[in-house]
Amino acid sequence: MGVYTLRRSFVHGADHRGQGGANMSSVRTGGSRRLGQSRVGAAAVLPRSRCRAVWRAAAVLAMGMVCWVFGASSPALAAVTGGFPARVSWTACPSSPSGLPDFGQQCATVPVPLDYRHPAARRIAIAISRIAARDPAVRHGILLFNPGGPGVPGLVDFPRELEEGLPQAILDRYDIIGFDPRGVEYSSPVSCGLTPQQAAEAILPLMQPAGFRATVAFERWVAGRCAATSGALLPYITTANTARDMDAIRAALGEPKLSYYGGSYGTYLGAVYASLFPDRTDRVILDSSVGPHYVWRAAFRLVGLGGDLRFPDFAAFAAANDATYHLGRHRRPSSRPTTGSCTGSIRIR
Repeated sequence: MGVYTLRRSFVHGADHRGQGGANMSSVRTGGSRRLGQSRVGAAAVLPRSRCRAVWRAAAVLAMGMVCWVFGASSPALAAVTGGFPARVSWTACPSSPSGLPDFGQQCATVPVPLDYRHPAARRIAIAISRIAARDPAVRHGILLFNPGGPGVPGLVDFPRELEEGLPQAILDRYDIIGFDPRGVEYSSPVSCGLTPQQAAEAILPLMQPAGFRATVAFERWVAGRCAATSGALLPYITTANTARDMDAIRAALGEPKLSYYGGSYGTYLGAVYASLFPDRTDRVILDSSVGPHYVWRAAFRLVGLGGDLRFPDFAAFAAANDATYHLGRHRRPSSRPTTGSCTGSIRIR
C-alpha cells in the first residue's frame, strides 16, 4: 500500500468506530431518488480551479511516489465486506448538472449493510459510476475519488471533470470510479423533509436575523425534523461505514485493491479506509488534510477564532482598496468582545 500525503499526514488517532467520525450530509429538502430517476435540485459541483490542483497531484499515482504509514487490518471487518459478490450491472448515469460529456461513464448500485454489525439485516444501495481505463493493455486497477464535504456528491460530475484533465497516464491505467457516499444524493439519501427555503436557511446565513438564540432554536427544529424523517438511517451515516462501503465497492468490482484520491474531508475518509483495510489499499493521495482530532465540533469552533484573527487584515485590505471594492475607507473598531476565550477550551495538537 502506498500513501502520498499533500500538506501533512493526519493518520494518527483516527476514529474508526463510526460516531466519532460521522458524515454530516447536506440537508435535503425531502424525497428519495434512485438511479434512473430525474434529478431534483442543484448538486454541489467541485470548482474547476480545484480540479486543476487535483490533476497535478494525481500524477503521483502513475509515478508511484508513495510512503508506508499504516498497520494491520481487522479480520472481523475483512470478513464482513469480503463476502460481497463481484457482480455489478451497469446502466446509464443521471444527466450531468453541468452538461459535461459522459466519456462513456456508466452507473450501477452496490448493496451494502445498513449496519455492518448485522450484515444479513437491512441493505441500502450505494450508487457508483465508472469511466473505464482507456488502454486495457496497461490497466492497473480502479481509482476511487471523494471530493469532500462531508456530503458532497461524487457520482457524476466530479469523475467527468477529472476525466477532462487528469494526465493521460492515469486515464490509460485506471478505471475512474465515482460514488455518492451513503446518505447523499443517489445513495439512500438522508432527508429532513424541509422546503428549499428552510434547507437554505439551515446552512446559510450562519446566524438568523433574530440573533443567536433564534438560530439555536431553528437548528434544534431542523435536527428534530431530520430525526423524525430519517431517524432510522442517521445513526449509520458515519465515516467508518462509508469506508466499509468503499471496500464493498472494491469487492463488487472484483478488484484485489483500490487506489484513492481524497480532498478535504475525503482525506479523513481515505485515512480511515487505509487504516481499516491496509492490505486492500494500493496508491493513495490525501490532499488538504483534515485532522481527526477536530472532526467535527472542534473544527467548527475554530472557525470563529480564525475569523477574529484574520478579519482585521481583511478590513485593512478592503479599506486600502475602496476604489475597487467600495466597502469603505476607514476601519472601525468592533464593539463586540473578541472570542479569544475559545483558545482555553480547544487543544491544538
